[in-house]
Order: sequence, then structure tokens, then C-alpha cells
Amino acid sequence: MKNTDVLFSGYKVPHPLENRFLLRIQTSKDTHPTAAVHRSAQDLIEELSLFEQKFKVFFPFSFFFFFFPFLFLNCFYLLFFQDEVERRRERIPESSYR
Repeated sequence: MKNTDVLFSGYKVPHPLENRFLLRIQTSKDTHPTAAVHRSAQDLIEELSLFEQKFKVFFPFSFFFFFFPFLFLNCFYLLFFQDEVERRRERIPESSYR
């Protein structure tokens, strides 16, 4: 979980034909559950906008990548996964590499 103030979160759909769900959020004493939901929604919007920006850069070249799939995979990795790999490398100490 990204939000360290959230201790537990979960949801339940009572019945598939009902248009409602139950959301349970348990937070630390310093944070109100409503504030945690708003923060999570803001984080999700930021990530989706970043994804949208990268997709808009990538999409015009999709026809070209249909004929050269190896280029597609390299560019897809560079656009979408390189940042995440770098973040994970920063969290793992270098002494644990083999």
C-alpha cells in the first residue's frame, strides 16, 4: 500500500444485481478514512494521467510496430516499465544483488 496511514482496506459487493458496494477502511488515529479515500483517488488520477501521456506518445507509432514487433517490445518497456524498475532498484540495497 502506498498510504502508510491506512491499516486495512477492503470492499464487498453484496449482490451482483445491486448497484452498490461496501467499502471498509481502517486508518491510524491521525487520519480520517474519508481523507485517505480522497488521497488514494488523487494518487490514482495522477498515475492514470501519466499513463495517458505515455500512451499518447506511444500510440502514433503503433502501425510501425506492427511490422517490427521487437521494436515494439523495447519501446513499450522504456515507456512503461523503466521507471518502475529503477524505483525498485533504489529500494533494494546493492549488497543483495548477486
